[in-house]
Amino acid sequence: LSPERGQALRAERVRIGERVSPQRCAVHHAQVEHRVSPGFELGQSVARPPACVLELRFGVSSLERGVTIPNVEADGVLITGDPSVGKSELALELISRGHRLIADDIPEFARIAPDVISGSCPELLRDFLEVRGLGILNIRAMFGDSAIKQRKYLRLVIHMEKMNEEQLRGIDRLHGSRRTRGILGIEIPEITLPVAPGRNLAVMVEAAARTHILTSFPI
Repeated sequence: LSPERGQALRAERVRIGERVSPQRCAVHHAQVEHRVSPGFELGQSVARPPACVLELRFGVSSLERGVTIPNVEADGVLITGDPSVGKSELALELISRGHRLIADDIPEFARIAPDVISGSCPELLRDFLEVRGLGILNIRAMFGDSAIKQRKYLRLVIHMEKMNEEQLRGIDRLHGSRRTRGILGIEIPEITLPVAPGRNLAVMVEAAARTHILTSFPI
């Protein structure tokens, strides 16, 4: 990209969590969709509603010439949902299980290739996770450098939703609640998880990510 084009793209950048009116948000999203739909350009970025992005890592150790080598597979997962639905609490549970935090509340996404979206965190909020009742947590200080990832390709969206009995009965018991979500012109697989007391959502998110990895990269 030319320096002039790079400056123009940076000037058009829209961040999640910008405190604007609903009318202005609608204008932002209309501008983004208008900019994306005609075609693809490197460096395009978009803002999403308050959400949390994590890297879910799954590994199996193997022995090679007396040395244990971790065979790690990872998925970039965006967790979305209404305010106070439990996104940050779920993220904290996943981090405590060995996964990595990329961004909380204000993740940024950029389309860096025709079919690749990269998620990252604004520098001001890097390493931090806000949990109701606990305040702002420094994840790097609590769990170490290995609990933080600077950026990750987005592969899966997990949407948390409180459902009534009628909505729960409407979920496909065979295939689950699956669809796709369009982000920057790319359709990302999305799974909706019902939120209810007693449900172990961390295990369900791990299972969803593992299933996605196996489906996308079959052995």
